[in-house]
Amino acid sequence: MGPSTAARRTTTTRTGSPAPSPAPSTMARSSAASVQARQPSTPITRKNRQRGKGMKLQKRAGSVGSQLSRIRRTASLLTTPWNRVTSTLFTCRVLAPRCNMLGSLSSCTPRPAPSWLRVLSLATFKLVCTLACLAALFLAAPLEAQEARSHLSSDPRINHAGTLIQADRFTEALSILRPLASSDHPDQVDVLFLVGLAALGAAQSPETPESERKGYLDEAIAAFHKILVGRPELARVRLELARAFYVKGDDGLSQKHFEQVLAGNPHPAVAGNIRRFLAVIRRRRRWKGYFGATLAPDGNINAASDAKTVDLWGFPFTPDQGPRSGVGVVLWGGGEYEHPLSGTVRLRAGGHLSRTEYEGRDFDQAFLAAHLGARWFLGNGTEISLLSSARRHWMGGDGEWRGIGSRLETSHRLSRRFLVYTQASYHQRSYDEDIDLDGPYSSLRLSARWQATPTASLEARVGATQSRTEQERHRNAGQSVGLGASVDLPHGFTMGVDAESLWTAYEGNGYPLVSSGQSRRDRTRILSISLLNRGFTVQGFSPKLVLTRTIRTSNAQLQDYRRTRTELQFVRQL
Repeated sequence: MGPSTAARRTTTTRTGSPAPSPAPSTMARSSAASVQARQPSTPITRKNRQRGKGMKLQKRAGSVGSQLSRIRRTASLLTTPWNRVTSTLFTCRVLAPRCNMLGSLSSCTPRPAPSWLRVLSLATFKLVCTLACLAALFLAAPLEAQEARSHLSSDPRINHAGTLIQADRFTEALSILRPLASSDHPDQVDVLFLVGLAALGAAQSPETPESERKGYLDEAIAAFHKILVGRPELARVRLELARAFYVKGDDGLSQKHFEQVLAGNPHPAVAGNIRRFLAVIRRRRRWKGYFGATLAPDGNINAASDAKTVDLWGFPFTPDQGPRSGVGVVLWGGGEYEHPLSGTVRLRAGGHLSRTEYEGRDFDQAFLAAHLGARWFLGNGTEISLLSSARRHWMGGDGEWRGIGSRLETSHRLSRRFLVYTQASYHQRSYDEDIDLDGPYSSLRLSARWQATPTASLEARVGATQSRTEQERHRNAGQSVGLGASVDLPHGFTMGVDAESLWTAYEGNGYPLVSSGQSRRDRTRILSISLLNRGFTVQGFSPKLVLTRTIRTSNAQLQDYRRTRTELQFVRQL
């Protein structure tokens, strides 16, 4: 019952009509043209020899057409509208991608290697080819290139359940499939996929009471999620999971999975369907909320230097305190409401609250922010928001500073895999006690996200900050650059790596912490490694372990430090 997106079968709709096949590929025409172009121009006296070569070329062209036909049958699975698709029995057993889709290597016409290639040693050439193949397997695994062999299950109960699903008899199919799903069935993935399809169909059936729809949707989501825990590359399953979240009204998770499927280079008809779903999600979304909790053991909660002495005005002093460790609890949450003013303009209003608590009160922190403004949808995947913003920060239980200003946000989808977004803000800060730190604070950040495959993504970002305090020695400007990656692994784990480097330059004379006549210069390096267990969920949340190492170096005394922080987060999956 393979949820593979490229299962070779003829998908039927509930009306019984076969799914339409895509138009003949231009690749077929170009391949046939190249075959004809390679036919030698021989004299009439060698007619028989020429006819023999022509027959060989016809066989090769027939092989090309046969493989293209299989590709078209694969694509036909994806062209059927999802709200009408019912599954026949197919498998998740994905075959290894072929290196040459248009014929065997022996059928290729030999060509002389270029001069730059001939100078390479054979070992170097093999290494380059190996790395290229690995890169292609990681980055270029489109849905149409995944192959699976269609089959009927050896268990007649599964075959009968599939027939019932085609006949819209979803509850009868579930009565057969549920006992199989709870057992150690050899076709467990196929069983779970049919359970998901049957439960999703039952949730959408007009005969189902409204009180039972949510239960069916939760059952479908759980079945699809369980498959993806072990097989995150199965794009067809992810499609159905995204659709189940969409029907449930959980637009955030639905959008996430739809965008992951888009990165797999689906058939144009499927990509068009996904974009229509995403457009509906964008139009109908009103409320958005989030919350989280973290246990955070920290080896240096006060960000103190480990220096034993400090030289002030030519005299050695001993710092009052060194690094302190502790276990903190971090809570955060927020939400936003969007009210449509017109077809392309929304009114946005929202807020954010976070709190960090350690033993005692000295290093407790709290942050509150609120915003109000408008969002414009400009088409072609472009959005712009202009917001007024207010912020408040507390330290050690006492108010530290407040800020009021504005924020500009933009996002633009360059392609189905590439998203660029920026954020610029300007706030006038006022400190409760340290009034010499009063002044404007501005920041700019440009980020780009590349969903390389449905299971792997990369993110790069650059930023700049500026603080114009009343006292010159505290004025500073900073730059930052960061790079992150995330990949869904088999057996239910997702691994992420993120690295960032920040440079901060202060104005004025930093004496006595800095040598006379010099300004303070800081560099901060941050490395984070995370591991998410998708297979373990409690009330829809999965544990995520994050390890962060921070090192700051400075030419100012007592300003450099090392800090290791461990966080146990809980991330929503269902």
